[in-house]
Amino acid sequence: MVTREQSLQRFLDKADEVINGKYLFAIKKIEEMLVTISASRILFEVFEFCCSSEDVEKIKERSFIKNGKVCSFVMPENKKQIIALCFYLLKDITSGDIDFNVFLTTYFPSDESFLDSYAKFINFLVLPFRNAVKNVVETVICASNIKESREGRFSKPNIDSLYLVGLVSLLEEDRRLIVEADNKDCVSRDVVYVLNEMITEAREYRTERLKALFIAYKYAISNVKRVKNHVDEVEELLADHGII
Repeated sequence: MVTREQSLQRFLDKADEVINGKYLFAIKKIEEMLVTISASRILFEVFEFCCSSEDVEKIKERSFIKNGKVCSFVMPENKKQIIALCFYLLKDITSGDIDFNVFLTTYFPSDESFLDSYAKFINFLVLPFRNAVKNVVETVICASNIKESREGRFSKPNIDSLYLVGLVSLLEEDRRLIVEADNKDCVSRDVVYVLNEMITEAREYRTERLKALFIAYKYAISNVKRVKNHVDEVEELLADHGII
């Protein structure tokens, strides 16, 4: 039986073959990379989640910029959007719906050579896609493991709930670190209060208040000295989930 970690590694290995390979074999290698998605339950569910929750046409409008005769490509910052956009682009390239050569010279132009355009395509599209998939799938796998070890406390086995499981884990760790620091100041008490509220909202799959609570958490915890926190990781999860 192939594990979730092995499924991810297969994808990463094929992605690395695209990244390190030659232009001549690019289409074939991209096809092999995409096949690993449909062959893996965890990858398929992550891609289905990302693609169904994003408006790819609107992302394309923001990513493909035309200024007169000059065209350029700007990758989205949100990892879900990166995954959705790149998946459809790479699928269309392998199917022939997008002319690969025209795509390279139009959106990754180079005065040096055609192969330099291909190198830009690899560095600015394929590599960020590979890393976004790695980050999101690892987050989901970690959250799945936490869920399975807690005897079903989080009963919804979909990707949305798994994102929130990972969020709760980070928030609980921050709360533990602050409590163990045993600071008596009011700021620390305020942070613990906000963390308790965020944990409750996330456990109940209520996302409406999380944005406002996160702003308070980020501001307050910046004033708690000499205590490690996961505010950047929490912010990234909330952003990827479309909450902030």
